[in-house]
Amino acid sequence: MDRAETRPNSVKHYNQLMQEAVHHGRQADHHIDRADHHSRKAAEYKEDMRYHGSKIGIHVPRSIDELD
Repeated sequence: MDRAETRPNSVKHYNQLMQEAVHHGRQADHHIDRADHHSRKAAEYKEDMRYHGSKIGIHVPRSIDELD
């Protein structure tokens, strides 16, 4: 008989919950990394638009406050 089969259900359930918690923690880390990546790319894109827009006479606002 496998050791896992002889464990009480509460221990099996606890181990399953811990494995799921670790999995979800790793997923969360991945999503945070992707969000950081997209934030950096958006900032780079915004700077590029500001630079190239100024070359052809288009003002690209730095923030929503400049839209007034």
